[in-house]
Amino acid sequence: MTETKYTLTKDQNWKRRLKVEVPAARVEPRIEQYLAGYQAEAQIPGFRKGKAPKKIIRQKFLGAATQDAIAELVDASYREFLEKEKSVSPITPPAISEMNYDPAAGLSFTVSFEVRPEIELKKYKGLALTRRVRRVKDEDVEQVMERLREEAGEWSAVTREAKEGNLLILDLEVVSDSQNRIKEKNIPNYEVVLTPTLLPEFKTALTGIHPFGQTEVTVTYPENYSEKNLAGSTVTFKAVVKEIKEKILPPKDDSLAQRLKEWNAQTYLELVMAVRKKLEASAEGEADEAIRQEVRNRLVEENPFDFPPSFSAGTKERLKEDLKKEKGSVPESDFEQKVWPPFERMMKWDFLSHALAGKEKIEVTEADASAWMARFAANYGMKPEEAREFIKKSGRIKNVRESILEEKLIDFLLANAVIQNEDGR
Repeated sequence: MTETKYTLTKDQNWKRRLKVEVPAARVEPRIEQYLAGYQAEAQIPGFRKGKAPKKIIRQKFLGAATQDAIAELVDASYREFLEKEKSVSPITPPAISEMNYDPAAGLSFTVSFEVRPEIELKKYKGLALTRRVRRVKDEDVEQVMERLREEAGEWSAVTREAKEGNLLILDLEVVSDSQNRIKEKNIPNYEVVLTPTLLPEFKTALTGIHPFGQTEVTVTYPENYSEKNLAGSTVTFKAVVKEIKEKILPPKDDSLAQRLKEWNAQTYLELVMAVRKKLEASAEGEADEAIRQEVRNRLVEENPFDFPPSFSAGTKERLKEDLKKEKGSVPESDFEQKVWPPFERMMKWDFLSHALAGKEKIEVTEADASAWMARFAANYGMKPEEAREFIKKSGRIKNVRESILEEKLIDFLLANAVIQNEDGR
């Protein structure tokens, strides 16, 4: 026998045991190849490198070569099985047991793993959903109008003391920097705006100061400061005020609308209506996104199932490790109550959605992929073939197809749902 024999048995809904029998005719050549490698590199007293007799090499390295060959064949034969049996999709790392090697009989071992649970979709048509459109209020429009005036405002020099919202042009000199965090000791024309987000030491020292006034400011930068090289350090600056400016806002009239050309409005009223229309379109978009998320949640709620225990345990540990790298340790109670439930719901959606795709025979066609690629190319100013090559090189082809499939599945669920509309306008 020269072919590897596989016997797959089902322990439970998700557990599988794979008995693998690798014939001696496949094991022995690999051992010999490893022995040849040891022979080429071995430094045996009395022999030049690579010239020790095979008999001595076999006596000294047979055990190591056998272990090397077995490790390689265990991995290779398992991967070959998965490539051959596409319907088997492990979701946990393989656990190897019952390993046995006999030079005459060959290598045998058992692989235990868990696969995607066999999910029975109980309800996915007729899901009851509510689409809520947020009402755009007059004050929402007014906030945008004020922001537009602020963006269109112009700075004008003043001779009075500095107040909230003013822009100060400073010449800064580093007086004390014990950790030498700042390379340039003189910083001319440094701009500071007195806003609530300004470092409090700067804001306190500069509020009330007059043009050409000067002061010293000692700043202790927070540990989480955005400029990493300054985080946690203490620096003293001498600040000389060269100029103080206040922002002059344009009046609420037609000239403001005509200045903001991107809004395509000639009168102030037209600008207000354009702002309202954009806010209402944004509210519609929010409602669409919310109901797409709601249908995900409803599918999970209507089709409960449990993950394999070892899969959940392993996923939790990996998630904790990722969180630890990003944010540090998370208290166990916070993890179980705030982190794990939404993550578990997201994973259940993934399993259920693939089950739905199989049941309803929903798949990604080449036309779907081409349409997505065309939109991507248009958004980034690329040619379709350039976009395709970019996605291919980035290794995101599989992710793109998964994203397209998810969108199609959500469209299917919404098309078959019972949707109640609540319009807040």
